[in-house]
Amino acid sequence: MVASEAADGAGLDPTDLRTHLTGLATAAVHIAVPAEPVALPAHHALELAAAVSAALDNVHLCTPDRRPGRGFCSRMSGTRYGQHP
Repeated sequence: MVASEAADGAGLDPTDLRTHLTGLATAAVHIAVPAEPVALPAHHALELAAAVSAALDNVHLCTPDRRPGRGFCSRMSGTRYGQHP
């Protein structure tokens, strides 16, 4: 497959990672990116942006306004991903 043939934009053509990350900004999340482009193959940029998005989702689920015993953090407690009691 030629990189430019990828219909979903996830090919090997370089893309600027900053574009994908700045799209994750909200009123509560500020994204800081370098001044210069961060060129990566499109599929790598999309995967990295998806990982950052998932991490931000986890932060949202674990905010201090959640009561103990509720939400993602309590379900992950005691696992290798969460805090151990």
